[in-house]
Amino acid sequence: KWNLNDVATHYKLNILENTTTAFVFIIVVVNVFITAFGVQRPSSGASSPS
Repeated sequence: KWNLNDVATHYKLNILENTTTAFVFIIVVVNVFITAFGVQRPSSGASSPS
């Protein structure tokens, strides 16, 4: 466990927190783009009128 009251570990914890926040933000942005421009397979030829 990390001791949050130890001033010596604050720098490492800030780096860890910023890295985690950036990682989550990137995942959210990627998910928004996947949802907005969703990959859809074309319908099969059997259901299309001939």
